[in-house]
Amino acid sequence: MAEVTITLKDTPSGGVSVHAKYEPGLRVPCTNAQLAALEIIRRTTRDWGMPPAPAADKPSSHHGDI
Repeated sequence: MAEVTITLKDTPSGGVSVHAKYEPGLRVPCTNAQLAALEIIRRTTRDWGMPPAPAADKPSSHHGDI
């Protein structure tokens, strides 16, 4: 079963830092949990007017400030 961990933290500048950790499957559709996590990240980015995160270095996880 898929597990997605999203961590939201306040930043010193008054923004929000979003970190997500999950193991995507290669050539496997996203699970419902992964789709929900991606939607939460998209909404947070849109609602807070944050720039998109840089591409992750590792294909197995997404880390970065949004």
